[in-house]
Amino acid sequence: MSTTTITLAFPIEYKGETVSELSMRRPKLKDQLRSMTSGKSDAESEKDLFANLCEQAPDFMDELDLSDYQQVQNTFRSFLS
Repeated sequence: MSTTTITLAFPIEYKGETVSELSMRRPKLKDQLRSMTSGKSDAESEKDLFANLCEQAPDFMDELDLSDYQQVQNTFRSFLS
């Protein structure tokens, strides 16, 4: 399965480890459907989708700098074009 590495401009400390890169896999329809039917807000659903695609916990995503989160969003969009 195709993945893209995202280098974080602002590495984070998470559970005692410094994380400076994320690996995001290409989304499948089932990933999007699962996030759309969660009953959460659009922003929370998106965060959960990205956490799943990056094989991270949703609370990990909460710690990302906003500019790094935008990189995650851009990577996701690149899979769709």
